[in-house]
Amino acid sequence: MKGRIILYTRLGCQECRECRLYLHEKRLRYVEINIDVYPSRKLELDKVSGSSSDVPKVFFNEELVGGFKELKELDESGELDEKIKHL
Repeated sequence: MKGRIILYTRLGCQECRECRLYLHEKRLRYVEINIDVYPSRKLELDKVSGSSSDVPKVFFNEELVGGFKELKELDESGELDEKIKHL
C-alpha cells in the first residue's frame, strides 16, 4: 500500500475504539492522531473536515471517508476494497 490511512480519534471514545479494531481486523495499517493528545491537530482536522467534535474521522490520503459508520457502509457495499486499491 503506497497511500496512507489516517484515523483521528479522542480519548475515551467508544466509536474510535471500534474503528481501530475494525481497521485492525481488515489488516489495514493506519496512522492514528488523537486530538486530545495533540491539540494542534484539532485545528487541522477542523480545517480539512469542517468539524473536530465528531470523531472518529477516517481519511484515505487526503480524501475524507467519514466516520466508523461510513467506513462500514463502504465495506458492506464493496467500495472499500476499491478505495484501498487506489491507496
